[in-house]
Amino acid sequence: MVDRAYVDSVKHVIEASDIVILQLEIPFETVCYVAEMAKKAGKTVILDPAPARELPKELICGLTIVKPNQTEIMKVLGRKGETCQPERELHTLKEMGVAHPIITLGSDGCCTLDESGNLERVPAVKAKAVDTTGAGDCFTGAMACSLAEGNSLEKALEFAAKASAIAVTRAGAQPSFPARKEIL
Repeated sequence: MVDRAYVDSVKHVIEASDIVILQLEIPFETVCYVAEMAKKAGKTVILDPAPARELPKELICGLTIVKPNQTEIMKVLGRKGETCQPERELHTLKEMGVAHPIITLGSDGCCTLDESGNLERVPAVKAKAVDTTGAGDCFTGAMACSLAEGNSLEKALEFAAKASAIAVTRAGAQPSFPARKEIL
């Protein structure tokens, strides 16, 4: 039900926001529409491409962050059946116009490219997982929160790793998300 008309009715929210987070659970046409609107408005645009599908370069180009996991990135890039090689996939996203590509690696943390284009790994915070439902969403939200507060991407990824580590120790999606006090 999230279509262009709905987006137009809440356009003021997008315009007032610093960061716009998108995923692929709403109509694809709407994702593309909001991404273009947010890019033109100079917003930080984060795409968590789930459920994963191959994405056109027109959508990816100009996004601030694209944050798939290892399985999703292979679908996004049309490399189904191949094994994820994080550094290669990150460079492909960068070449497609993503400012800060990130791949999450589950219990191995995540990786991105540093300013020189070298692979940079951010380790996961060890936790005894009870339920991983929503861990990726928790990670994305915590990362965006930290970025909105003016932190560097590295600090934001560390904050997100802590938040998602707490989330997996609890059942459910939203109920498992920690409060800031717990993360700190």
